[in-house]
Amino acid sequence: MQYLADTREDKNLVFATFVGAIVPHGDGQFRQAVPGAEGQFRYFDTLEEWDIAPRSIAILARTGLRSLLAAGQGSLGRQDPD
Repeated sequence: MQYLADTREDKNLVFATFVGAIVPHGDGQFRQAVPGAEGQFRYFDTLEEWDIAPRSIAILARTGLRSLLAAGQGSLGRQDPD
């Protein structure tokens, strides 16, 4: 985001479109397989990712550069199970 804000005038940017993942783990949880324990997982809270995303988007908003976010399925919490 900062790169777009910094180069907005040099590159004559008027609009930015983001397609796909806004955050890597949209459902608020990330699971990781426990080695040697078939079918068992450790879960990590990933809601912090949603706290960071708006701050990044605000960088563009402060420049006046218009933008659109098209969230991917992971950002919507619709990830296929492993």
